[in-house]
Amino acid sequence: MVRAWYLNEEEIKNVKEMNLSLPPKYVDLEDLYALCGAEFYEMNGQDEFQKFRQEKELNYEMKHTEFVRSDLTSTFDEHILTEDVYYLTVEGSGYLDVRDSNERWIRIEMVEKDLVCVKKHALRRFTEDKNVSCGLRHVELYSGKIYAKDAKIKCYKGRQKYKTAVNKVK
Repeated sequence: MVRAWYLNEEEIKNVKEMNLSLPPKYVDLEDLYALCGAEFYEMNGQDEFQKFRQEKELNYEMKHTEFVRSDLTSTFDEHILTEDVYYLTVEGSGYLDVRDSNERWIRIEMVEKDLVCVKKHALRRFTEDKNVSCGLRHVELYSGKIYAKDAKIKCYKGRQKYKTAVNKVK
């Protein structure tokens, strides 16, 4: 079952740690969508996942079964995708960070069977936790473009629309 909280951004020494703010500011799953547009589902087996994929018409998939150092560096770089993306944890555990509309990081802990949808234009990044073993499936409608974080990303029109939409849900 997914847990989420605001990151203590000033004191991150190791990205694989929980990095809770003090005092901890946990985020209820019901509030997760309103704050950053992320939705949680639990998948109980391959058949349920395939049915979910068909219902959502998801036809592009990328599997990350063993993260090598270069993969971890690229997935932990803050980035935007142009489509909604579903992240399914098939083994192990890790953290998916998503920025809220106020540009603060919410850390989502993902364990086996957790499926999290991150809406298009949401800033996100992923890392394994201390257990070091994580199998992740990244599924979307089709392969969207990735916009790496740079000075232009905050001005990106899609990001501005996303922030406006998330603020309306609150």
